[in-house]
Amino acid sequence: MEDEATTESRRRTATADRIAAWSVRIAWIVAALAASGSSATWWVGWIVVAVASIVLHPTSLSVVRIVAPLVFVETVAHLTSDIRDVVVTTAIATAIVVSFSAEYGRGHVQAAAYGAERRHMLRPPVAALFVTIAAWIVVAALLVTTNLVDVVASSQWLDITIRIVVAVLASALTYRATTLARRWFVVVPAGVVIHDPLLLTDSIMIPRRDVTSLGADAVAVTGALDVTGATWGPSVVVTAREACDVSLTDFGARLMRTGTRLHAGAVRFAPSRPGAAITDALR
Repeated sequence: MEDEATTESRRRTATADRIAAWSVRIAWIVAALAASGSSATWWVGWIVVAVASIVLHPTSLSVVRIVAPLVFVETVAHLTSDIRDVVVTTAIATAIVVSFSAEYGRGHVQAAAYGAERRHMLRPPVAALFVTIAAWIVVAALLVTTNLVDVVASSQWLDITIRIVVAVLASALTYRATTLARRWFVVVPAGVVIHDPLLLTDSIMIPRRDVTSLGADAVAVTGALDVTGATWGPSVVVTAREACDVSLTDFGARLMRTGTRLHAGAVRFAPSRPGAAITDALR
């Protein structure tokens, strides 16, 4: 049975997740109600994000975070001084800001959890994040180009071709970005798990009875295997009674400049909310 403090902590967490989810949904609805004369591309993007904001899942999280900013680009491209356009732009910007919060991301990944799993997202490696942002900028640039074609060339076939390319590239980018949304620190009754398909070929699983310490890096043991992927912010270290096997992907091995098969008695990782992850794991 969970104690009262654990129950209250998880209730607050769930409440924060729901507030974030509904904030995005409400802002997105406001954008649609205020929209006037929007293009077919805008409405397609709006519908895609609307569905993804309702169906919580790691994949739908990637859809929201990739497509919503593209809808913002399309909105800005047709922005006028009309107050309705200002409302639409503000609502979409609000939805985007909230969608990149840890609470919003946690709501999506937790919705797909099994049983008693408690999932905490990991911060993305800077290298992977840079590539994702660069690819998104390319897609956004192509979307801006379609609007220039409308204004300058008025070439219907060129416009349609570029929009199809944008849709294909956005879909491919969303698929790749889903890997970042599937990186979690998982707390289960039997122990803790580091699930990271970007850096690990197999999840690192440590039974609860073998966890000797788990805390912020500043107070944890040194010399831990770093599977943060060179990201920013504070990290957490979990120490095991016995060294566990760690299998890295080729990308992970290159990033850490080591082999793909390792043994580690302590592992450093970087949850998006370190305090919440530590508290959840120790209860």
